[in-house]
Order: sequence, then structure tokens, then C-alpha cells
Amino acid sequence: MSHIMQANQPFVVNRHHNLTVQDLEVLTQAYLPIIGAQAQALYVTLFQFQTGLNHLSDSFIHAQLLAQLNMGLDQFDQARIRLEGIGLIQTYRDKSSQGSYQKQTILYVLHEPLSWYDFFNHPLYSALLYKQIGQIAYDNLVQAQVEYRVNDELFTEITTAFDQVYHLNLSQTWHHQENSSQLAAKEAETNTILSSANFDYAKYLKYMMAEGIDHSELTGDLKAQVLGLHQLYALNEIDLVRVTNLATNHLNGRVQLDRMKEIVERRPEFRNKGAQGSTVQSQKSLQKIKQKLHQEYPKLNDKDINIMALCQVMSVQDFLIKSKEAKKGFATDQEHFFVKDLQEKTNLPTDSLNFLIYYLLIISKRPNLYKSDLQRVANEWQQKGLKDISDILAYIGQTKKDQSKLPYQVYQGNKTGSYREVRPSWMDQGQDAGNNEGQPLKDHTGQEVDEETIQARLDRLYKEDHQE
Repeated sequence: MSHIMQANQPFVVNRHHNLTVQDLEVLTQAYLPIIGAQAQALYVTLFQFQTGLNHLSDSFIHAQLLAQLNMGLDQFDQARIRLEGIGLIQTYRDKSSQGSYQKQTILYVLHEPLSWYDFFNHPLYSALLYKQIGQIAYDNLVQAQVEYRVNDELFTEITTAFDQVYHLNLSQTWHHQENSSQLAAKEAETNTILSSANFDYAKYLKYMMAEGIDHSELTGDLKAQVLGLHQLYALNEIDLVRVTNLATNHLNGRVQLDRMKEIVERRPEFRNKGAQGSTVQSQKSLQKIKQKLHQEYPKLNDKDINIMALCQVMSVQDFLIKSKEAKKGFATDQEHFFVKDLQEKTNLPTDSLNFLIYYLLIISKRPNLYKSDLQRVANEWQQKGLKDISDILAYIGQTKKDQSKLPYQVYQGNKTGSYREVRPSWMDQGQDAGNNEGQPLKDHTGQEVDEETIQARLDRLYKEDHQE
């Protein structure tokens, strides 16, 4: 619908990218013959307004824009409509800003021009350009964009591969391997780091579709970006779903690929994983942590120290996966979602969340994690102000002592004597179903295992990921 703007009507600009040389080339040679010079001038001028928080510019009035463009209102509206029609801008009016339409703030959302490939494959845009410039000029333009392809029959490639030149270490820095002997020694390790074999792209797609992403956004470019971020920062499927959601423009549903790396760099929960690896620390660091914990908590036994150390060196998702593997099972999609949801709600640190998983799966002998259990226990620990695992261990121990002193309630009334409160059988059954601490721990095969065996498996699984 066409609306005539007023000279004193305010506007803001929303954009998520800058115009590149390639954008200007497509804009000048492909869009300009269709939209006209005034529409192109308006589009380029709107890009000059600097954006800040939420990619929004400051508020201006149209009179300033008209003076800069040397246009009248009628010319401006025609130019704007042409840009809207070809998908370069979207126009919104802020109904909440003013009751009168003529005073409402206008929001201009700018979109980048299509690539040459997409433009020529667009049935309407390419037909309009063909009609406007004629067959000869159109064919010349198409021919100019055809990429030169090397004839494999005449040429043999001798280019050095990326993984033969560069090594990605765990501190996220690139080192050029000058010495050929060093290059050979590092080659196998580099190939292992850059492998995406431990990333399940199908699972990532499943999560993204559950989040309601537009299927047209699931492109090859997105896959390449996701796998690249996984390789560089050791992000798992859940992490990259969060990154993708944060990089999605919710006005038009498009995933802004250029923002994904920026988001990872700015947010420490993503950025630090690359330096830490998929489970955060090396085996050598694990031993140092155990030694430090022994010094800080001399009264704790080796079993408690070992699980405290493992909780500190592993990310929450990895700890969940390894804990279920130690029980000879696997982490379900629901469990991943429940843990992710809890991370967003609680302020418990990572090691405490890991111990919560351990407490429910190993100590309480739950076969699986459930949302109600996770939130109930996390809420209790958070309200009690338990800051680390040592506080949690002390709290659990004290709670058990208090419960052991109260096997039943005694009522003292006006009558002489006392009586034991009668508890219905279903109440005790419910407790048994919810807490299996008195029962033997079993893996998914039904074989009984003890807590030490589970810890040994966890330790072995962790070390397998960090072979030096």
C-alpha cells in the first residue's frame, strides 16, 4: 500500500550490513536500469545513516533527507515505492509513537542487493532487466559474470592445501608453519582438529526446524558457516542453534551469516569454548585441578575430588553426554533441551550444573533427566546460596542427617501419650519412585554398577577426548 510521507515526519533506519563493492556493482548495472537513478540515490543515502544499538539509527525527519537528495515529496515517494517493490527496503510505521498517521515514526529496513547469480535466476527481475536494456546488453552482462573455469585437461593443480600451511591451536590463534619438519609433525593433529566428524549437522537441522526457522534459510552457505564455527570454536549443535537464533533478523526471518562469528566473538560462553576445547581443559590441567582441590578441601575423599574436577573441566552439554555414556546409555534430545533451558534460567555456575546432572543420574540413580527434577533441585540449591560443589556436598550430607533423625512425626496433644502419624502406602511408594538412592545403580543393560565405576568411565571418556 502506498502512503505519502510528510516532510516533518520522523524516520529511523534499520540495517545489518554495509554495501560492498560487489553490492554497488550489482546495484548500478542490474538494479539501476529498473528502479531509476532517484531510487538508487535514495537507497545509497539511507545506508549513510549510522546505526547503533539493535542496528537502528537515530531519529531524523524526512525534510533532512529530502534536502540531501534534492527531491520533492512526490519524487521521494515514487523512489521509495520502487525500492519496496523490488525488495531492497521494507517500510513500517510505528503505531505506538503517535495517534496521528502523519506524525508516526517510519522505520526503513534495508536489505542487501541480490548476488549476480541470484539476480539472473530471479524470473521477474531478470525479465525486467532484459526488457529494459535489450538482448545484446543483457547477454554481455551475463557473459561478463561467467566465472573462468580452469580446464583440467590442460592444467594440474599444485596449490598447497590449507591444513598443510596453517595450524589452528587451542588458543584460537593462527600460526604459520615455517619449518617443513614442524609442518609434517603437526599435519595429523591439524587434520583431527579441523574434522567435523563429531558434529551432527542433521541434529542441528532438527533443532533449527523445531525452532521454526524458514526452510529457505537452510542453505549451503549456512552449513559452511556452522561447520566453520564448530571447527574454530568447538561449539556443539546446541551452541550453534543459539548462535543462529541470535543472528536471525526477526523482522524478515533471514539468518545474517556475517553476524554469526561476531556473536561468537562477543559472547564469552561461546568464545571461550574454542580456547577450552569441547571439554574445556587438557588432561594435564585436570591433574592440576585435582591437586589444587586436594589442598583446598583436605577432608574430602578422592571420589569427591575426582567428580569436582570433572565438573570443572567439562561443559554442561558434554558432561551430560559423557554421564549417559558412562551409564552405557545416550543423552536424549529432550535432555539436551531441558539442560539448555535450565542454563538460561539459573545463575548456578557450570560446575554446579554438572554436579546437578551427576546428582540426579548417578547419586539419585535416575535413568533419565526430567525438567521437573532439574528445575526443582536447581531452584533449591540457588535459594540456599550454594556457591560451589563443596557447599552442595555439605548441604546434601546435612540433609541426609536431618532426614535420618525424623523417621516419623510425633503428635503431642491434649490426650496422654503420643502416637505415630499414619502414612498412606502411596506416599512412600511415591517417594521410592522419585528417589532411588537406596537401590543399586544399573546401566541400560540392567547390570549393577557402583559410583566409582561410573566415575572411572567418565574419567576415561574425558581422557579419550584429550589424548596428548
